[in-house]
Amino acid sequence: TVIEGNQFAMPAEDVTVTAEFEEIPVQVVTKVLETVVEKAEYLWENGALENTMEAVVTEFQNAVEAGKQLLADPSQATQEQINDATERILKVMAKVDWKQGDKTVLEVAVDIANTIKPDLDLYVEEGKQEFLDALAKAEEVLASGNMDQEDIDNAYDALMEAMIALRMAPNKDILNDMIAQAGTIDLSGYTADSAAALTNALAEAQAVAANANATQAEVDAAANTLQAAMNGLVFVNGGNNETAEDNTTGAVTTTPAGDGTAPTKTGDSGVVGLAILGVVSALGAMWTLRKKK
Repeated sequence: TVIEGNQFAMPAEDVTVTAEFEEIPVQVVTKVLETVVEKAEYLWENGALENTMEAVVTEFQNAVEAGKQLLADPSQATQEQINDATERILKVMAKVDWKQGDKTVLEVAVDIANTIKPDLDLYVEEGKQEFLDALAKAEEVLASGNMDQEDIDNAYDALMEAMIALRMAPNKDILNDMIAQAGTIDLSGYTADSAAALTNALAEAQAVAANANATQAEVDAAANTLQAAMNGLVFVNGGNNETAEDNTTGAVTTTPAGDGTAPTKTGDSGVVGLAILGVVSALGAMWTLRKKK
């Protein structure tokens, strides 16, 4: 039975209905995508992506390649896919001006910091971790291809502050020698006041010697105080501690440490540290001048 139209009254007996379908091809509009791909390739070939952030370059290349694949066989694509590919390229084209910042000065700062790093044990503990963290962040910024100028400037500023904040550890050799000498003195033969003064000075000196963040000035002051306390010991019988040989069991000099006749040793490390920090200061001045310009 031939069915006319789209309605059919089912008879009482069994019926077999056969239908034939013909696919009507859908024609997609590709002209806009073609134009966008052409424009993107022109930018690419003429250096528009030069020094652009790496993430933008990667997305730009991927978006253009995806658009070209759709245009290679439009019959296999839907209009929605064509439109999405066009939009993707347009969005990434708007980011070609996202340029990486200038890392020149940051590279110099990192080089200087890496010169300091192997000798970090020459510095007091305070500020060491901040220095290491700032250096790690600066190296991360240098390695990344997706940092703008603000990111680079922030990394530089943090590293410079951390380097300048580092303080050379003081040399405690003389102080430790004096502590050892004072510890050998038998105070039983001296007046209570002079013995108490030495005991207090010795305790203060020991605390400074144990302080990992003590400054050279604090070390020198503790040494001077301890020397004065040893020189100031008075015999119970009224004698004055004129010479170390007469009144102490150790060979203690009567000249206070650090008064010019017995200079406090600072070691070569202090000179190296000052030289490095001098370069850091010069670098900071150069960067400030550069930003003003």
